[in-house]
Amino acid sequence: MYHLFRIIIVVALFNLSLGAKASVLDIELNNVNYGVGDSVIANVYFSDIAHDSLGQIPLAAFEFDLTFDDSLLAFSALNFGTSLDTGFFPSDQYSSLLGSTLTVGEFSFDDSFDLAAIQLPTFLLASVSFTALRSGDEMLSLVPGLFSDGAGNAANFNNIAGTNALVSVAEPSLWSLLLCGLLFIAVRARGVIPKVRTPYSGD
Repeated sequence: MYHLFRIIIVVALFNLSLGAKASVLDIELNNVNYGVGDSVIANVYFSDIAHDSLGQIPLAAFEFDLTFDDSLLAFSALNFGTSLDTGFFPSDQYSSLLGSTLTVGEFSFDDSFDLAAIQLPTFLLASVSFTALRSGDEMLSLVPGLFSDGAGNAANFNNIAGTNALVSVAEPSLWSLLLCGLLFIAVRARGVIPKVRTPYSGD
């Protein structure tokens, strides 16, 4: 009886440790360095998801804030991932932009078993696109909001770490400036070359 009690305690502690594992909300950029006018794409991934005795706990709803410097980046587009939508019942996807904070959320109407079948250990929640407005280095920051499973239980996702990503937009290169200057001079030169007139011949 004593050995059975010890086994039950060990299994319970093991399941508790799995469920308490910190999940990660991570940003991956489509490039390392950008130029003014370039498209900056921030892919938001969810990983290190909590487990119970049945395996990985499926995520059925999420909301997060993505903060950015709106003098450096201009929001242009948002695309959601497919790991909360099996195709049987379209999920509820929403977003709102207030100043330099973009709120993104999704709620799935699918069954937990169906979600578990399509959710990998790391999967994409959303892709956010910006346009670089000027040169500079600024941070994109993720702030986790409400995350829950199919039963509306948020306790399995109450330990989420949000990450940051540095966006570097470079100054125009010297060669680019020289090329623009030469092109400008060539265009001006073409505009001031006098037209050749044919001599007037009178009767």
